[in-house]
Amino acid sequence: MFAEWKHTVLDLVRSKIDQFPAFDYNSVLSKSDVINYLRQVQCKYVFIPTDKAANNVSIVCKKFYVQLIRDEILSTTYELSSESADEIIFRHEKFLLEHGIRLHPDNKCLPYLYATTKMHKNPVKFRFITSGEKFFKTAFYCSGFSFAKGFKGSDPAVMATLR
Repeated sequence: MFAEWKHTVLDLVRSKIDQFPAFDYNSVLSKSDVINYLRQVQCKYVFIPTDKAANNVSIVCKKFYVQLIRDEILSTTYELSSESADEIIFRHEKFLLEHGIRLHPDNKCLPYLYATTKMHKNPVKFRFITSGEKFFKTAFYCSGFSFAKGFKGSDPAVMATLR
């Protein structure tokens, strides 16, 4: 009895769907003028994830964001290491192997720090998160900075604000 009812409902839905005109997909982000405009915006702003709001981004002043990350890095939460990145990765890989865990080549990198905006707070606050390389490329692609390299090679205008 349920199967008969289910088929009737599905047939009605299919007939309604078939009545809709064909939808012309319009990918705004593939248009060259939109891409150029976004590149201009990225000169002064960064796009960062919004906390507790999946698939949403916040647009933050690049200078402010760099200062925010810099202040967090210089806080007591983190400590400076005298080891190189390669030495740290090698030490971690050795530790994992001693415990029967093989480090996948994609994971042979240090985590990066980024911030998300906590838009549900008043005033707005930030949550600092460390994540692997894959997220770094997504979250920081807009900023043009490499915090793992101690800000080397960054935008000179932004670097001047850190001095």
